[in-house]
Amino acid sequence: MLRWEQGRAVIDAMIESNRLELVPASRDHANELVGMADTKLVSAAALLDLGDASSAFGLAYDAARLALTAVLAAQGLRPKTSGGHLAVYEAAMAQLDPPMGGKIRPFDRLRRTRNEAQYPSFGGQELDQADVRSDLAIASSIVDVARPLIETMPVY
Repeated sequence: MLRWEQGRAVIDAMIESNRLELVPASRDHANELVGMADTKLVSAAALLDLGDASSAFGLAYDAARLALTAVLAAQGLRPKTSGGHLAVYEAAMAQLDPPMGGKIRPFDRLRRTRNEAQYPSFGGQELDQADVRSDLAIASSIVDVARPLIETMPVY
């Protein structure tokens, strides 16, 4: 049986620290998550065209997060509440950088932007239409990276 060795020590530590958990691997569930991500991308584009940058950004971010979560689901891994969205990113980067880290790395900035948008500090910055359009393209790229990984990453 093929084992994915890259990042194994990081993933093992994340399981041990209760940031990730082992679950039954499911490519079907992973594909459902990617389908949800695709729908969120379409909805984000529509909302952006209507001038709702904030909601569009939230959906774009969710699409990217779901796509990376789908890769984990195909492997039999799931982020725990204690690991949150950061665990999704760290697990993906541990296993996929290189060769795909360059495509995945922007997720961390999207995550931090999402946190600021959801939990703004006093005088927080408004999301800009052009920036959100660029971020939507980044989220779409992350979904595109995740799709084939669902079929190729071995069960953890």
